[in-house]
Formats: sequence, structure tokens, C-alpha cells
Amino acid sequence: MPAAALRLHHGAHAVGDGEELAQIIGNRGSTVLQIMALSNQVRTERNFSFGASYADIYGQANAKVCIAGEEEEAGKVICQAPQAPHIFYIFTGTWDGPDGTLPPADIVRSWRVDQFGWRATPVGSDQE
Repeated sequence: MPAAALRLHHGAHAVGDGEELAQIIGNRGSTVLQIMALSNQVRTERNFSFGASYADIYGQANAKVCIAGEEEEAGKVICQAPQAPHIFYIFTGTWDGPDGTLPPADIVRSWRVDQFGWRATPVGSDQE
């Protein structure tokens, strides 16, 4: 289906070989706001998928932009992918700190990708 003909009411799913690969989230028109990966078949350009650690993705560096998760993502950390501000990773792990606060980098290094995808508005931008 051509992109111009795509109509998103409550979201759509991309399917390949009978498996849901991604959820496409948009507004009531044809604007795509976010795409969430649903399958390990979906990988980023650098070949990361579910279960990759923060250290795998960022090495010894820290992500340029991370925010504390809220609502459904409370207790998680959401970070921009290196060199790709519209790609994001949602990391989960163990930390006893308060919700809404970013854990220290040495704690997050062992956390794993729980969700990832693409957003029209980069993580941490004013337009979230």
C-alpha cells in the first residue's frame, strides 16, 4: 500500500512471514508518529535488537540523550540511539531509586533493551 494511502486509526501492524514485526502508531490521518519493534527479526542499522545491553550499544561512552520513563515506562530509561536521534531504546533493569529519576550510568550499563523503535520527534526534544 502506498504511504499516501495509509490510514491510521488506532495503529497498524507490519507483518512478515506471518509474524508481527512492528506496530505503527499514528494520528487519525496519515501521519506516522512512532514505530515500535515487536520481533527479534527487527534490528537497528547497527544490528541491535531486544536483549542488547546498554554497554553493547554505547560501549564505554554515555548516551547523549536519556530520559527517565513515565507512566507505562516508569522505572525504565529511554535513550536516543548513537548517531540516530529518531531511533530510541527503552532499557530495563534493577534499581531502587525513585521513579522519574535517571539511575547512575554505572547501573544502567548492564540494563537490557526491552523495547525499541523510531519516533517522529526525537527523545528529549521539546515537542514530546
